[in-house]
Amino acid sequence: MDAETYYEAGEAKYDSEDYNGAIQELTKAIELDPTNRYAYLYRAELKNATGNMEGALLDYRKLYIFEPTNNDWGFMLSKALIDSKKYEEALYIFNKIIAANSKNGKYLVQQAVAMSGLGNTTRAVAQFQRVITNDSTIIDKLNTAQKNKETAGNVIPILSAAYICMGDTYVPPKDNDTSIIYQKADRAIGILKTIISDAYIGIVTTNLMHNDTAAAYRNISRAIETDQDNDNAYFAMANLKMVKKNYLGADYDYVSVLLINPRNIKTYAYRGLAESYIPDTAGMRTDFERAIKLSPQNENNYILRGEAKINLKDLARAIKDFDTAIALNPKNPDGWFYRGLAKINQNNRSGCSDLTKALELGSKEAAGAIKKYCGH
Repeated sequence: MDAETYYEAGEAKYDSEDYNGAIQELTKAIELDPTNRYAYLYRAELKNATGNMEGALLDYRKLYIFEPTNNDWGFMLSKALIDSKKYEEALYIFNKIIAANSKNGKYLVQQAVAMSGLGNTTRAVAQFQRVITNDSTIIDKLNTAQKNKETAGNVIPILSAAYICMGDTYVPPKDNDTSIIYQKADRAIGILKTIISDAYIGIVTTNLMHNDTAAAYRNISRAIETDQDNDNAYFAMANLKMVKKNYLGADYDYVSVLLINPRNIKTYAYRGLAESYIPDTAGMRTDFERAIKLSPQNENNYILRGEAKINLKDLARAIKDFDTAIALNPKNPDGWFYRGLAKINQNNRSGCSDLTKALELGSKEAAGAIKKYCGH
């Protein structure tokens, strides 16, 4: 078979939700054609979705090496770097691509996320707010133009400004057909709303850094009001409700995520954890089975299932899940932390060694647990 056939086989397996099979087919396509950029892109997105961040980063880096002037590749690499908490490198790349795209709201939002990750929250929030204000103003102008049925000559400059904020260039129809122009305006409004929604989610991150859950709730609500099809906004709301121990509310919002985007794989495991608190053990079991089937190499699925089993006092099986998580990624402090807690709940003092390991790996919770359970 040739590279294109393997690529198409990868697409077919993706459609049937065999994500690991899709990755294998795309790998074969790349082996036969190492310059196939879209095979790298598709594989990177699948690795990212299934929790293999290091593998995704390698593929995104390969794309960026192929075309360092391709801002889309740079954007995708930078987002993956942010997901891996490599904020400094992400910011370096964003600074390069934004130099030539200073009004691109999508780029500016992610640049601000990287700033926030490095601790520069004041500057980050100011940038989020600028994007919200600028893009909201353009949306208002487009809505007013449509309401007043303004001429093409009046709408085109506004639409051109919208496209710049979207990172694109608007090319008017040759005959200045207003029906086509207004269709493009509707599309632009939808994209700008998503950018604004993402900016509110970015502000939420800084709210939570300062333990301001009330402000976080307000900003997530604004994100949802702005773009009701943004699954990331509902996911953020669900996670906040988990923090506030509103488990039924969290479960409801995780359902909303999956209604919008059934391929948001990580949501199944998070909903499984929420269901362990309700408790809905049948739903919990189904969601974890689905998460692990779709993403068997993602240690976070096992960590979350282990947490759920701790909630249900099933400590032995919880420890088995944490063992699996640690085997998959021994650098993730959460596996060690929760295994330590599970062992301590079994009166097994070796749990303190796990908590110490979690602390060494950067767990913020481990120090308090060591002091509470281990006497030092």
